Amino acid sequence: MFKFGNTLPFIISVAFLFTGSWGHDAVAEEGGGEQVRPGEGEAERLFESAEQKSQAFQAVTFAFPIRTLKERIEEKAKLYAEARASYREVIDLQSETYTVESAFRIAEMALDIRDQLKALPIPPSLVTSPALADYRVWLDDELISPAQDEAVRALAFASELALSFDMAVQLRAVERLRTIGLLEEKAIGPLLESSYPEVREAASNLLP
Repeated sequence: MFKFGNTLPFIISVAFLFTGSWGHDAVAEEGGGEQVRPGEGEAERLFESAEQKSQAFQAVTFAFPIRTLKERIEEKAKLYAEARASYREVIDLQSETYTVESAFRIAEMALDIRDQLKALPIPPSLVTSPALADYRVWLDDELISPAQDEAVRALAFASELALSFDMAVQLRAVERLRTIGLLEEKAIGPLLESSYPEVREAASNLLP
């Protein structure tokens, strides 16, 4: 495995970003069982609070030198966990307007991490080094791929959640998948099982 200084803090931080389970069982465990759908006002209030935390998360950018990168990954990990937890509160409320969108927001946060890692410049000491290829493999395997995997899990969860609502919500989910553009079968799959033919057709059209 490639060694870039002390890589362990980075791996621990990114692993911390993506802990926690997905799916309806996780919602039930966190929310204490069967959920009652409250008024949309409460869901909107919690969603706006989650959005503020997400904006704080997005404001943290990755950059070298190595000490700065370590600090910012750790800060972003903390903010990700806080925003994700707030979005999960909205998900637990089973809001027609905000529940599915909250899962999509979590996916977009994971993609923000992925894209920032992809955009990191090559460290000057590695530009002409034989270790450059190993560094790129390490970056992808240990940091970028886990971020993308988390995004796919969140998208699949959003698709699964949409099935609890009517056709309009499900079609909205299809459009959000199209907009985000991470069109993996795992993310789209739940909507292919929709009871609505229109949703199944729209979702199948997303597949490569």
